[in-house]
Amino acid sequence: MATSDPAPLDSLPEFSSGELKRNCGRWGKPIYLAIKGVIYDVSQAPELYGPDGPYHIFAGRECARSLAALDLSEKMLTDKTDDLDDKCQSTLSDWIAKFNTRYPVVGKVSKRRLITAGTWFQIGALGLVATICFLGKRAT
Repeated sequence: MATSDPAPLDSLPEFSSGELKRNCGRWGKPIYLAIKGVIYDVSQAPELYGPDGPYHIFAGRECARSLAALDLSEKMLTDKTDDLDDKCQSTLSDWIAKFNTRYPVVGKVSKRRLITAGTWFQIGALGLVATICFLGKRAT
């Protein structure tokens, strides 16, 4: 059961989207889902979010838009909600309130983006700017 006074988000661990996705209830992992970047541990409800549950699509994923629009399609699994109408925003607020009372908050989705091969980016320091194409297999 969630606490009434969750830890401040700044003090919670960050999860990359890949790390979040691995926490889907398979391979002995817990079941996490994210709403607007806040990660909830919903492992206590495997009948809902586990591999055979009706909401398994949320496991290991960001699902704010899906909850707001009450749409379980793959394309709705995102935190992008700024273009939704007031009714959807209200629905999302209701869902967040429910999750805050039912499930513990265990982390937040990292805002850092991984650099992938073929990505162009600029580095600026001391007034100099360099444009670089990352060609490696792994960025740190």
